[in-house]
Amino acid sequence: MSTRAVGIDLGTTFSAIAHVNRHGVPEILANGEGLRITPSVVLFDNDEIIVGSYAKQAAAAYPDQVVEFVKRHMGEDDFRFDYRNKEYSPEEISSYILRKLKHDAETHIARFRARFESHSADFGLESNTYRSISGSIRITFGRFRGRIEH
Repeated sequence: MSTRAVGIDLGTTFSAIAHVNRHGVPEILANGEGLRITPSVVLFDNDEIIVGSYAKQAAAAYPDQVVEFVKRHMGEDDFRFDYRNKEYSPEEISSYILRKLKHDAETHIARFRARFESHSADFGLESNTYRSISGSIRITFGRFRGRIEH
């Protein structure tokens, strides 16, 4: 079984994962809901962490449990999302989004290699600071606990 590469776009509003299909054409993979983009929104619901469309829909009803636009807070030492006396950094929250993308991609591609590259939407952020943030996301990426919305 061969290993294929995928590309991940961790966006401020929406995120996506893509690969080059067997015809050599880049293709965005559908998520668990059958959509090509996933809202970059995270819902903390008791002991579960839910990412995507359901989290976005829940934002109006449960604003204290939902994080949106977390990428805007990358590199801000003073930003933390507090839920049930636990603080979450922007990097940790972003890792939940990436984990969902990875999980959804695994339904299409059995084995793949994901390389995480991130570029600051805030071009004033120093490259060393952003490199450190990207490293934090990489480290946290594999430590996801909770439910991933299907």
